[in-house]
Amino acid sequence: MKQMRRIGWSAFVAAALAALLLYVWWAARQEPQVADMSSPPQLTTLAPAAVYYDYTEIIRDRSDRIVWKLHARKLVLLKDGSCEVYGLERGEYFQEEEVLATIQADYARYNDRTKNILVQGNISIVSPRGLVFETDELRWLDREQKLVCPALKRARYTPPQKEGTPIPVVFETRRLYFFVNESRLECPDPVRLTQVPNLVTGRQAAVDLKSGVFTIAGPAGVTVLARLEEGFELATREQKGDETVKKIEARLETGGVLEYRSKTKGFAARPQVVFRLPEDDLTIFADQVDYSGKPEEVILARGHLRIVAPENELTGKEVSIYGAEKRAEISGSVRLIHTPRRKPREALEREWEEYRYAPTTLTCDRLVYFYGEGQRRGQATGNLRVEQKGRWATAQEAIFDQEARVVELKGGVKVQGEEGERLSARVVRLFLEEERVVAEGPVELEFYLTEEEQPESSPAQRTPAPPPRTVGVAVR
Repeated sequence: MKQMRRIGWSAFVAAALAALLLYVWWAARQEPQVADMSSPPQLTTLAPAAVYYDYTEIIRDRSDRIVWKLHARKLVLLKDGSCEVYGLERGEYFQEEEVLATIQADYARYNDRTKNILVQGNISIVSPRGLVFETDELRWLDREQKLVCPALKRARYTPPQKEGTPIPVVFETRRLYFFVNESRLECPDPVRLTQVPNLVTGRQAAVDLKSGVFTIAGPAGVTVLARLEEGFELATREQKGDETVKKIEARLETGGVLEYRSKTKGFAARPQVVFRLPEDDLTIFADQVDYSGKPEEVILARGHLRIVAPENELTGKEVSIYGAEKRAEISGSVRLIHTPRRKPREALEREWEEYRYAPTTLTCDRLVYFYGEGQRRGQATGNLRVEQKGRWATAQEAIFDQEARVVELKGGVKVQGEEGERLSARVVRLFLEEERVVAEGPVELEFYLTEEEQPESSPAQRTPAPPPRTVGVAVR
């Protein structure tokens, strides 16, 4: 009996050892095999699981064209044909044998079923179109042919430039979509751009990398700074405060769409545009503004145009502003309203001084307005008319001198006073601070007397009496 028990225990132990050895053998068969790196097999001939070192994996589309090349320090091929990359030294995306994007990262995983790629850790993207950005996570969505960056760290874009040294654009946002085949970016979150000397902000943006144009949805704005060093980012400005920026040359705001041209640093906006030149105290309201990129060059504005300057408000259909000359050329149903500023608690000493603060309205077809401090004046032509406190004048052209408060009219001048008196001459100067008019050349003066103003004499002896309102008229 005891012998039988011993035989049974021996058989049980042998069976257990055999089972253990069988399990060890099976587990060893499941470990990935290190392939011979002298001739690494292709994806279609790989074993169910394998590990490769210092290896380049080529991913092709259904037409057998190369889509991705992934060169890694270590590549693990999974059973389903997918692969994991550790130490992605260079990942290249191709279109028609042209490299459109290059990626470096710590880790990447390619899904053979969806053709999508997940990239993680210290990611750097470089595009031959001038785009460079960094992030910690990135996804390639093959169906949409785009790279999705859920949390951008920093990005820099260098616009194409045929001549001169291009100035890069540093932009900050949260999410970034890169449509590689189209060389296009989409930023669905608020974006802030810095390109010396401009700071650009907006609600969201789309970027054409070929043309260098940023299309920004409003509310959006551009600030042109006089002092802005290269590499300056808005985050730095927020940390250091306004001390970093000493002078603003121009500022644009729009509730519509802003088109920023990084090649020229110019921009256009529409509609609901407000454009300010703080140094000259000039503000432009319009449906559309087109700015060349340099304050000394031309600025175009049109549509519901309104310009506000010290003591003046101007309207018209279109304006061209030349910053170097501080000159604005306004055309189309032009109206200038000049309203002198009244000093607080200032009393009028004489009756005629009421003209000093009376608004003056000038209408014409075209007006050249100089807005520089100390030299504000305007030259008006075409269907010209000047009105002030019941008196009006028409002429072929006029020069409005804001500093001297004088309007000089030339060519077929006609003037009518408050009480109907009329004057015509070749040249007339209207003094806006008083009821004085100076006329030159052949002058005709016409006025009317009331019955109370007639002298007490027979009709034959009556002579015209001086009109009561002609005291301020000087005839030369």
